[in-house]
Amino acid sequence: MSDVARAFALAAQTPAANGLSVNVGSGTALSVSALADMVGGERVAAAARVNDLRATLASTCRAKEVLGFQTTTDFREEMRRELDAEAKNSRATTSRAEGASARRPRGAASRAD
Repeated sequence: MSDVARAFALAAQTPAANGLSVNVGSGTALSVSALADMVGGERVAAAARVNDLRATLASTCRAKEVLGFQTTTDFREEMRRELDAEAKNSRATTSRAEGASARRPRGAASRAD
């Protein structure tokens, strides 16, 4: 994610990138299944559709040539950090909501009511 933000900044600062489509990525394939494994939760497999691609790998040559861009982070590791941060934030939000609910007198309306 930080690599993508850096690529956007480079594109904004590079006149030669104006109007170009530029693929940003690591140049390493990652399947939807592998990404779903990282995210977790319930998975439902769907049958392949007629025009579904079995695999894709975008060329990042233009990003390197025009922007001087190359990834500096490992996607899997950065995704793990993001998921850990989201889980921590979710737990904190739940704890605050439970605490506020416990402090509210019975029958009292909340701001959302």
